[in-house]
Parts: sequence; C-alpha cells; structure tokens
Amino acid sequence: MARNDIDATGWLVEDKDSTVVKAYTHTSAWEKVARSITMTANVVEIPRIEDMDVDVIPKGGAYGEETSDADVISIRARKFGKALRIAEEDVEDKKLADYLALKKASAGSSFAKKFDNAAIGVNAAENGTTVPFTSLYKALTTKDDATGYAANANHRAALVAAFTYDALNDLISIAEDSDYYDESQVSIVAHPTFRRLLRGLKDTQGRPLFLNDVVGGRSVNTVLGLPIEWSNGAKVSATAQTKVAGAGGVKGTTGNPLLAVVNKAAAIVGNRKPFESVVIPGRDGTSALTDEDILKVRARKAAGVTMPQAHAVFELLGA
Repeated sequence: MARNDIDATGWLVEDKDSTVVKAYTHTSAWEKVARSITMTANVVEIPRIEDMDVDVIPKGGAYGEETSDADVISIRARKFGKALRIAEEDVEDKKLADYLALKKASAGSSFAKKFDNAAIGVNAAENGTTVPFTSLYKALTTKDDATGYAANANHRAALVAAFTYDALNDLISIAEDSDYYDESQVSIVAHPTFRRLLRGLKDTQGRPLFLNDVVGGRSVNTVLGLPIEWSNGAKVSATAQTKVAGAGGVKGTTGNPLLAVVNKAAAIVGNRKPFESVVIPGRDGTSALTDEDILKVRARKAAGVTMPQAHAVFELLGA
C-alpha cells in the first residue's frame, strides 16, 4: 500500500512542564550549560567575532579603527524521533494515557542522552545522520584555522591513576587562561564515572574538592568552585548513541569517559522544533488492518561550539 504524505496537523507540542520535557531537560547536561538559540530556519549562522579592543585617546586625538575579522559558524537542526506501535488488545483504555505518558518520558530521557553524546563526545566529522553535529570533543581535537586553534591544544588524556588534583587544576586553568573566560559562564560536564574519582580528590590541606550543596531545592555538585552537570552522553563514540557501548582504550576509543570545562558563551544549543508527539489511532489508514495505535515523538535540535579555545576536555583512557 503506497504511503500518502499529509500535513501532520495532529502533532502536539509538549508543554514545558510536561513529564516528557522534564525528563529531557533534567537528563540533558548540554541543555543546561550551553547558550540557547531559537532557530527561525533550519540553518542558522552564528558570528564568531574577536574581542574589539579599545585605546586610550588623548584629548582631541583620533580614534583608532578596529581591524579584527568577523567569522561565522553554521548550525543545522537535526530531527530526532521514533514511532511505537501499540496493539489495542494489549492496553486497556483507562490505562492508555498513563502508558503513553511513560513512553514519552522514556523517549525524552533517551533523546537527551543521545543529544548530549552528539554534542559532547562523538569523535567523527558531522554527516547529518549518525553524526548530527560537530561535537565539543571533535572541535577540541581538530585544527581550526579561522580561530587559530591548534588541534588538541585544550585536550588532555590520561589513565585513572593520573587523574589527580594537579591534572584537574591544569584542565580548569586551560579555560581560565582563555581570552573568553568568565567565571559566571563556566561549568563542568562529566560522565558519572568521574563521581567516584572526584570524591577521592583532596587539596593540599586534605580537604575534599568535590562538594554537594542544595540550592533552590536542587542538589548542586561543585568542584574547585565550578558547578558540575552529569551526563551519560559524555563519552567518546564514533556515532551518536543513547548508550555508548565500548570498553575504552587509547585516545579516541569508544567508551572513554569525558570531563569537559564548558564556557556557556561559546557553546550552543539550537531550538528549531520542541519535543512533540502525536497518537495515530488504529481505526483508520493502514493501521486499521492491524488494530494498532501508533505513538510518534520527534524534536529538531542543533548543537555547536563557536570558539574551541574557550573550553577544555579531559579524556579518561581505558575506563
């Protein structure tokens, strides 16, 4: 039976307080630490402008003219989605709403993990399908002639035994030494593997570096004064994955956990279409042949890094 393309007017945008959106925003670390941009088109260009310097001008003196160049990066929205068939015999009508809500929340959580992995840890070049975006890891391990960034300049890698106070201090100092550093804009994103390692780190006075506090009813983790967001997507992988499968190994091996120092001003999350869903009843169309309802969910998002120099990443080898 041939497919008929129709205007999908039945799609419902998930309310920002809905279970599915809460599941997504709670799970996605990149959503929390990156700068949010509303995309009015499928492709959006974002300026990468060098800081404009100022001079001290004597009375009556001429203004000097700025000579720095402007550059742009393009971010492209990619569609994430899934369809679920539901046999009418398997779900009683009075339980269907709860069942759909749970499935949508699960999809939102999975979407967040895959989005984070695509934004943070994929080590391959963007291709629009298995590699939706140029990830933070890819940006920091690749030369960028436009900004003068040297490949791997802000990347560090070591075995578990070498993840020490000095190693963490060195990583954070990379971002601090950047011309783009602003303490209010900087956060850490890390794979949960680092929780155990951070709990064991102490300063020279024997005081723990990893602290926990409650702010506004929410548990907030910090290390050396920087807030930490945890993401299962913060692992190296060759393609965007919800659950990164790989034992890890040398640099760039799938499965290596990542800890990234991220500058919000130079990290992007693009919002083209919010998470939305539609239920196609099994009473008409091709679904009428099998008595199956179909739940479809989708979202269109983008991610990118504007200035690689503003960030730093630590790769845990063989973990």
